[in-house]
Amino acid sequence: MHRGDLRVPTWIVVWTIVSSLICLYDATFVLLRPRTLERGDLAFLFGGHVFYSTIDVKYGDMEDQFVIAQSLLNLIEILISVAVLIMHFKSDRRAPLLAFLVHAFTFWKTVLYMIQYTPLCNGSKLVEHLDWVTYVTLFLGTNGWWIVIPLLCLKSLWKMLSSSTPIADKIK
Repeated sequence: MHRGDLRVPTWIVVWTIVSSLICLYDATFVLLRPRTLERGDLAFLFGGHVFYSTIDVKYGDMEDQFVIAQSLLNLIEILISVAVLIMHFKSDRRAPLLAFLVHAFTFWKTVLYMIQYTPLCNGSKLVEHLDWVTYVTLFLGTNGWWIVIPLLCLKSLWKMLSSSTPIADKIK
């Protein structure tokens, strides 16, 4: 990438699109409950999430307000991601900065969500029904991507932003 190129890297654009689609599906599942749950009339559209709600019991718990709040944050994240994509395809120099913001948002939203399942928040009981293999593969494995990939996006975007600004030239 040459000095003046401040376009969002292609792999981050792809991740932004994929993650936005998944977040939209996820938020739709949560916000349309109970219609999307196992016996609901829309459950056939959400087979993966109906199954996943047996792993992550918060998804099936109609009393859990945090997953609703998290789903509303998903919608805000999607709006910011759409702005990133529009700016990227218009070659707006601010696109990488907004991409950095949205991927930091995704990273910390997921960290906050996962902390609920730790002894720090008395959340271990939420996963005690899972055997070790299910816990690692279907709970940590699926949620881990939402920490690892945004962190890699942040690393890449930080490197690009910090080496491409006029102030970086003054500091060197």
